[in-house]
Formats: sequence, C-alpha cells, structure tokens
Amino acid sequence: MKARHRDGLTGPKVAGMEVSVSYDDGAHCSPATTTPEGNGSYDVRARRPAVSRTDGYVPLRVRAWDDRGNEVTQEVRRAFATN
Repeated sequence: MKARHRDGLTGPKVAGMEVSVSYDDGAHCSPATTTPEGNGSYDVRARRPAVSRTDGYVPLRVRAWDDRGNEVTQEVRRAFATN
C-alpha cells in the first residue's frame, strides 16, 4: 500500500501508516501488520479467517501521516472479497 501526495504536488515525507481490517462489515476491527518499504510504500499483512467466519468482504481503514504531523484517514468498505 502506498501513501503519497497528489500528482504534481510535493510535501513532507510520509512518516507512518496504520491499517485496520474487519471481517464483519466493520463491527470489529483488528490491526494489520505494516512494514515500511520506503518512499511511502508499506507491506500490509493480516490474518484471514475461514470464509465461513466472515461476511464475505473486508473493509479497510487506513491512516497515514507525515513528518510534520499532518494525517489522513480513509475507509474503504468492501475493499475486497474473502472468497
């Protein structure tokens, strides 16, 4: 996953990212493991339960921030299917 500035704009360096996943349409969220890969890119990993224990989709909540304290949070409902 990558956090970046809009095309054509420059700004402070991305300093961190947190990702949460849910398997019950957002009722309960769990943190994913994020590992920085450089230049705002992060490897994101989460354990996936058996499909029968999910509602069939995974919402994501992503929070990223820069080294000046600015931050953004984005939620993506049904980011991908579990089957």
